[in-house]
Amino acid sequence: MARQLAKMNFYVVLGCRDEERGQAAGERLRREQLDGAAIPLDITDERTIASASDWVRENGGALDVLINNAGVNLQRAPASQTDMSLLRATYETNFFGVVALTKAMLPALLKAPAGRIVNVSSTLGSLTLQSDARGEFGGMKWLTYCSSKAAVVGQFELTHYQSGTQCGYRLLRLGTHPHSGKDQFRTQGTVQQT
Repeated sequence: MARQLAKMNFYVVLGCRDEERGQAAGERLRREQLDGAAIPLDITDERTIASASDWVRENGGALDVLINNAGVNLQRAPASQTDMSLLRATYETNFFGVVALTKAMLPALLKAPAGRIVNVSSTLGSLTLQSDARGEFGGMKWLTYCSSKAAVVGQFELTHYQSGTQCGYRLLRLGTHPHSGKDQFRTQGTVQQT
């Protein structure tokens, strides 16, 4: 997605937990003559979120697109076997981190002519699909991951309503689902300029 945006003349800022890997990704963009930078960002660490927000403010102040792409699946177990520490850790990344980063970046998004928020999510966070016991995902009722992704959808709707930003769901096709062996029920991810 970063490459697609850069090819559309967006200046791409990669927020990366691993600074070395982030710098390598930024270098790959530059080798392709695409504009971008990598900055340290761990969405479970409010200090790095604040630093990333400061970086945006100091380098133009407006943010056209925020892509929330972080996510973890720490336990594949039914609710009755959920480890509470893993549930909390999952929510820290998949939900609280997304909320914190979105909140920190809202001022910059609102300065853009048409700020956009894109959450990379999962069909496993769909309450509709999770309620179909005979459906493709009927056997994947993992409380930690599925509920955290469903919570992101709710947060996303409220953020859009309260902030006036344009929000879009982006479900990316990542290949074959590791547990069903079937292609994932996801749409291809492209970003269109408006």
